[in-house]
Amino acid sequence: IVRLQHVVELGVNAIQLMPITEFPGDFSAGYNPITMYSPEFRYRGYRELKPAIHYARTYGVATLLDIVWNHFSPTENFLWN
Repeated sequence: IVRLQHVVELGVNAIQLMPITEFPGDFSAGYNPITMYSPEFRYRGYRELKPAIHYARTYGVATLLDIVWNHFSPTENFLWN
């Protein structure tokens, strides 16, 4: 949110977020989710994400969310369990 005004001034009209779903361990690009329905707690969850997306929309910036439906973490796949 803090940098959004600068992004708009650059002429950006859309931002894409890498997968935000909960993942095992401390670091991930988001492509090994353990659940499809919970944002990673290190990203401060949906309570932080939802206002950020709304704020971007007020500036005319679309938010695209990359999702991964075809694979899960091999070690902590809560959906499988």
